[in-house]
Amino acid sequence: MNHATDTFDSIVIGGGIVGLSAADALQRRGQRVLLLERFAPGNERGSSHGDGRIIRVAYPQAYYVELAQFAYAAWARLQQRAGRTLMQQTGGLDIGHRDSDDLADVATNFSHFALPFETLSAPQVARRFPPFKLQPDEIALYQPASGVLFATLTLAALWTLLGDGGATLLPHRAVVRIEPQRDGVTVTDDQGDCWRVDHLVVAAGAWTNSLLGPLGVPLPLTVTQEQVAYFRAPATPDHTMHGMPIFIHYDKDRVFYGLPRIEIDGVKVAGHHIGHPRHPDQPLPLDEANRRSVMRFVASRLPHLAPVPHHELSCLYTSTPDHDFILDRHPIYPQITLGAGFSGHGFKFGPMIGELLADLALGDAPSISLAPFALTRFAQADPK
Repeated sequence: MNHATDTFDSIVIGGGIVGLSAADALQRRGQRVLLLERFAPGNERGSSHGDGRIIRVAYPQAYYVELAQFAYAAWARLQQRAGRTLMQQTGGLDIGHRDSDDLADVATNFSHFALPFETLSAPQVARRFPPFKLQPDEIALYQPASGVLFATLTLAALWTLLGDGGATLLPHRAVVRIEPQRDGVTVTDDQGDCWRVDHLVVAAGAWTNSLLGPLGVPLPLTVTQEQVAYFRAPATPDHTMHGMPIFIHYDKDRVFYGLPRIEIDGVKVAGHHIGHPRHPDQPLPLDEANRRSVMRFVASRLPHLAPVPHHELSCLYTSTPDHDFILDRHPIYPQITLGAGFSGHGFKFGPMIGELLADLALGDAPSISLAPFALTRFAQADPK
């Protein structure tokens, strides 16, 4: 075993949006930070890659609306520090049956938080946003602040900011052992290097349980392989960020979402939480049933797009039973902080989650209540 000679205050495991954001927040608070990433920077093995992600305040749950408002401010600060455009406002449509409970909850939250929105009928949507064709019994809630985040550019910007600020970033380093000490923690990687630090933040996505399982508190996390499809669009109507909003479609038994054309040719469309369980190191082939489901949705609601996707990608969801995040300290070893279970909707909150994880690691008071994201909710749900 090699005992690394560099001295650090904090280690962050995971180089996705959450890990990079946590490392950035810790560094800005004066911590000497080491980040360990098991793959290359910006890799496609986890959950943070891609040309675009959605940012929105449209949520049925009030606590996510509150968190999203803080996230917008955190993204603006990050964008200013990075000196490059990381997000683009497009507006957003939340679509569903006129009697949808989800849409009713979204509208209630818009009103409660005094967020501007409009309720549009199917004909109104068609006139205002020609890429869409809603069913006659569907409506849409339009919220102008929604938009897209440039995922790959964001990861590169954070990697650069961390390096310029003095953090040590080690790609291709898989952690093999975490050993809590009386007043700190020792981390060992697959190259035999080990470091002892005061604080450890685990933001390892689909690999979280393999790292934390030996520490006695298995987390209720499920890893699934989801997939996204890109459908080519004609020149008119406009399917770019300048003419097409992002959308969330609430169906009876599933949710679809989509983004306008960004870098990859075509409109990005996918089903939410319709993938199959898998081990993070054992990828599955792309699922034909998933593809057909998305194609049927595109044919019925986005009729100008090509009927068959020309490009498809897989990504991992690491989900909790309630699809809410885990932002907490380890219940036995408080020197270990956990960011996990982002359930396919965590990217938009990345910079803000980084701040909250730094709060937890350093014992600072968080700016919002973390009760919805506490580990104790799972113990309370256990009938034993």
